[in-house]
Amino acid sequence: SLSLFSTYVTYDFTNGPLPVKSDSTWRTYDINGKIVKEFGNKYKILTAPSEGIYKAYEEIKGKHREFNIIYVDKDGKELFDGKRFYEGTQSMNNIAFAKELKESKEWVILNTKDGSKKIIPSSLSKPFYKIKFKTKKYAIGTLQSNYNEVVLDIEGNIVFDPTEVIKGRNVIILKITDDFIVFN
Repeated sequence: SLSLFSTYVTYDFTNGPLPVKSDSTWRTYDINGKIVKEFGNKYKILTAPSEGIYKAYEEIKGKHREFNIIYVDKDGKELFDGKRFYEGTQSMNNIAFAKELKESKEWVILNTKDGSKKIIPSSLSKPFYKIKFKTKKYAIGTLQSNYNEVVLDIEGNIVFDPTEVIKGRNVIILKITDDFIVFN
């Protein structure tokens, strides 16, 4: 029976099988509890999938608590020819943003459907500290210079920068479905 004093987790299987780590071995399970794929202990972390694509974390040899990101499909195939990334978003609309090296200021746009990779022009990508998807159409980029957040489209273009549009005023960005509404 369900208890009010217990913690329960729900999982959406529409994005792909559930990753579970047991005895240092990663496996994915379908909605009926059957093992779909055994990943073994190759990855330190295997995230919940987005569009059937998992972000796997592999510890960097000789570095304490530093990881490379590898994009893996539900069958365990490493995407982008097994390329390792230092930073990366989940896949949304078959697109993921990634940074190849810790020292690099360049971000790339990865197409998880066809395996292509496109470098975001350095004039756009240099300022970003990190990028995270928030909706299917837009990501939030955190600027390296002042840690302000801007809204990006899936091509890596800044489509809204509150510091440029409204100087000296507080701005609230509200997410409604797959769009943003700006209040000032």
